[in-house]
Formats: sequence, C-alpha cells, structure tokens
Amino acid sequence: MPAEFEDGLYLYDQDATPVQDLELRVIDGRVICIDVSTGLEVKKIAATSVEGGPGSGLDADTLDGIEASGFATSTHAATHIQGGTDELDGDRVDVDVTLSNITPDVTPPEVTDVKHLGAILKGIDNALSALAGDTVVVQIHEGLHSTNSGTYTTVARMLIDFDRLPTTTPEFSWNQTEAPGAPGGSVRLRNVTDGSDLFEATGITTGGIKTETVTLPTGKKLCYLQHRDDGGSGRSRIEGGSLHVG
Repeated sequence: MPAEFEDGLYLYDQDATPVQDLELRVIDGRVICIDVSTGLEVKKIAATSVEGGPGSGLDADTLDGIEASGFATSTHAATHIQGGTDELDGDRVDVDVTLSNITPDVTPPEVTDVKHLGAILKGIDNALSALAGDTVVVQIHEGLHSTNSGTYTTVARMLIDFDRLPTTTPEFSWNQTEAPGAPGGSVRLRNVTDGSDLFEATGITTGGIKTETVTLPTGKKLCYLQHRDDGGSGRSRIEGGSLHVG
C-alpha cells in the first residue's frame, strides 16, 4: 500500500512507482524524502490516485473550510462596481489618515462623517473652488517713464517664477499717460531669458488704461517692461504696470 498522508493523498516517486515507506535523509546539505524500497527521491503527489470527497483534500465543495458558495469567481469584481448587484458605497469609505490641509464637508446627503471619502472629496472641491477665484497681481512698475526713442527702452526689470502663478486669464495692464501720433507707440513685456515677448502692443495713439492678454511661459524668467515712440509727434509716456493672473 502506498504511503498516505492524513489528507488522503498518495505519494509517488520519480519513476511513478507508488511509495511504500518514507525516510528523511540529508544529502549534500538538503533534507529530502526517500522511498526506502527504491532509494528514489519522492517529488510527486498523485491526486488522481484517490477519490475526491470531504477529507480527501480534493473536495471541490470546500476550501480551507469555506463552502464553494463563498468562493470568488472571475466576475466577482463586477458585482461591486457601479450598477453591480453588490455595489460598494464609495462615498462612505472610511479614511483614517489625518488631513492637515483639507476640511471635510459633510453637507452632501451621501455622507454623514468627516472620515467618509465623499466628505473629504467635497472638502477638496471646496478648496479648489476658492482657489479658482483668487487673482495674483505682480507689480512690474509703479513710476512714470517717458521716451521719444525709436528703440525699446526698458522701464522695469522683474524676475518672475511663473510656475508659482495660476494660469487662468493672464493679462497685463498699464496707464498710457501720453501716446505719440501715428504710427503711435509700442509697449511690450519681454521675456529676456528666452528672447520672446509675453505680449507686444503696437500702434498706440491714444492714452488711458491699456490691457493686453499675456502668453505665460514656465519656470523662472527675467522680464523687462519696455516701450518706444514709433515716430509720430509727441512722446510715449507710461506709468504703472501689473500682471494679473487668475
């Protein structure tokens, strides 16, 4: 009769001969199981040599004491998604981590506790909404500058870290105190670091507050506010100058 474990499995050695007697031996530093009658190492467990059923180790109805009805199937995950038969309530998933920069909001009817994931997400949404309403103002120039030069004259220099600014509705405004006659004057905000313009306004022949849309770069850039007289009568005079973002 082949050697039998308590779970009902029979052992076979390397040449498929049923094992009669087992012996543990140390060979080359390894502890191995030897069939005493053949001297061969036992490596295989032949589950097909016994009948299935409770206690055999082959019972397909239970696994580690769990009935087959409790097994996870290949479609198990689909039962927990939206519209599934056992849909998880993601709004009330418990989050225990301490959130120092977020204030959970339990006003939505789907949540009742500040630890609910839905409450935390609502708090994040509130914070983003408040941030979206902020406007950052970078003051470039405060004084009055006048020129009748046909080449750009630098009025102010400013190093700006554009990665620290919002990216919505960037505009630059200044007061054109005096404008020359046609062909007028020109004003620009020059990205000296990259050799490009954040904006350039030309043909200015009237005074007053001017606003131009700005193309924002990324990273830290040295920027010059510059203006010139393009050849008409009078001079170009500007004062103030600020970048509004947000």
